[in-house]
Amino acid sequence: MASHGIFCWKPASTPTTAANWCTAAACYGADADSLVTQVNNLGLVEGVAALQVQYAEDSDGDSFADRWVGAGQWQSEDRLTGVRVSLLLASPFPVGGTQPRRFQLLDELVDVPADGRLRRAFHSAAAIRGRLK
Repeated sequence: MASHGIFCWKPASTPTTAANWCTAAACYGADADSLVTQVNNLGLVEGVAALQVQYAEDSDGDSFADRWVGAGQWQSEDRLTGVRVSLLLASPFPVGGTQPRRFQLLDELVDVPADGRLRRAFHSAAAIRGRLK
């Protein structure tokens, strides 16, 4: 498979571009002991050009999210109350359009090449079950 269009998580410190997003040194995934675990360059889903995830943290205990943080950037996992996700999907083949574009995925801008592929960003948020009062 080609390196573009394969879903891969990356550390927040690595700049995101369509050319380098899947060459990151580490990926994030689920683990029974923690919300963060390291996996190296694991492509999962074809057609997903970029993915960003942030967690809602209630830092003062008032049951309202005070800030959105990346994986591992929270003060305590027990204070996480929600999650939001942004996906950038890309068509497998060129369909037209040759202008480079920029997409906003949560707090990060993603530059994509002028390769003619159709792209669309999707955003969603949800509460973490059992964490809201």
